[in-house]
Amino acid sequence: MASDVTRKAYLLKNGEARLQFVGSPPSKNSERALIFTADSDNFICIPDETYDTDQIQFITREIEKATGLDKIKPKIEMYGKYDTFFQTPRIYTDVLFPQEFVKSLSGILPEARIRIKGTYKVLQQLKHFVEPSSPPPLSSTFSASPRSDFGIIHPLILAKRFRSRLFSTSAIRQNHKEPARMETQPRIDPIIFPRLLNRYVFADHNVISWTPFDDQVYAFSVEGLELKENATYEGFQGLEKLAEYYNSHGLTTAKLTYSVILEWKEFEGRNDGFEASTLEKLFDGKPLADCVIKAANGAEFECHRNILGVNSDVFLAMFEVGMSESKTHLIDMKDVSEEGVKMMLDYLYGRNLHLEGRTEGDILEVLKAAHKYNISKLESIIAQFLLYKPMDWFSMDGVLDFYFFVKNVDALCSFADKLKAAIKGNTKKFSASATYQKWMEKEPNAAAQFVLQLFETDEHNVFDVNLVVDISDDD
Repeated sequence: MASDVTRKAYLLKNGEARLQFVGSPPSKNSERALIFTADSDNFICIPDETYDTDQIQFITREIEKATGLDKIKPKIEMYGKYDTFFQTPRIYTDVLFPQEFVKSLSGILPEARIRIKGTYKVLQQLKHFVEPSSPPPLSSTFSASPRSDFGIIHPLILAKRFRSRLFSTSAIRQNHKEPARMETQPRIDPIIFPRLLNRYVFADHNVISWTPFDDQVYAFSVEGLELKENATYEGFQGLEKLAEYYNSHGLTTAKLTYSVILEWKEFEGRNDGFEASTLEKLFDGKPLADCVIKAANGAEFECHRNILGVNSDVFLAMFEVGMSESKTHLIDMKDVSEEGVKMMLDYLYGRNLHLEGRTEGDILEVLKAAHKYNISKLESIIAQFLLYKPMDWFSMDGVLDFYFFVKNVDALCSFADKLKAAIKGNTKKFSASATYQKWMEKEPNAAAQFVLQLFETDEHNVFDVNLVVDISDDD
């Protein structure tokens, strides 16, 4: 079968979030922790990984487009619930992605998945009683020693929470001996400080804070998140310790430190069904070769019927009794070039196809040959390779050539949809392409009918395409 490699990249590295547990069952009103939101600055390649540069650039562009959306931005959220029936906390992960974002990435990343991996610390809730009737005296300068009966409400704490409002922006100092100058030392505003203090302390005069229960750090992961518009997952590996702490100490919160990882398959176009060294010997030396494939230009390639037959039921049928090939042991591929035959045999004998260095014409030719001779694994490899390539890799002539073939192949419908969207999104290039112009010259009615069917109700784009329609009365 075709070999493939799993590629990985960070959508977000070293993120932090606080996850709380409330009530049961889950509801839309649950307090949610934002785990991920689209930001191309956070999209980072993993060291020592090898990537397709075009692919990475495409993903980056899609994330940048999603970041600029006004309404729906791609995001992942988590929320916790205590399940009273099972007496354990449960953690849910929501994937909320816009439709276009999902469609674009799914079209370029085969078998794309998202994984969240990291560690957590258990937090406990502490309440500090504050004496409301004896606040510390406030002056226009900073006091580093509030009275002890004021508990933990120190000006530095409020400074961190309300820095923009706690300090006066500036003070102007002037006397008769020196010119006016700006005071550089920040000064607590004596009017705003008491108001913020009252807001920070609850009605019962208890101040809530969160602190790690101990120094223990526990691993967790959420696997198999798919690229979908809306999906909810419950699988949270590492929940056991959270449940244990909840049941023994009344846990309500955990601090997560994590990374969000995008994973996808990358097909290398190699058939590993046979031992590679054996196939290399058969390919290079042609020992016991018992048939010949002739390319369109007459070039001949010696090969082995058993290798062809186990990879293609069409080849197998050719060598059965009653077929001409069973007598001549010759397969005449009049519609496949010499290079195309070489690429097909590279696959059949377990060699790398090196698709990255091939032209659109070469790849299309081998795709057609794989489909015609029912070499399904080779067809699948090429289809996946084309599916994840960004559309700017294709020329418009190439898009049309591929589309005219794959639109009638059920197994390639996803690729056909991708090509169709590219044509509809580039009507000027489509109208000016050499392929379309030649078609208009030879079969103008068929070309015009194709355009009308392609754009269907999209009248604006239809008018952007040069149409020639024969409206003469056949009668």
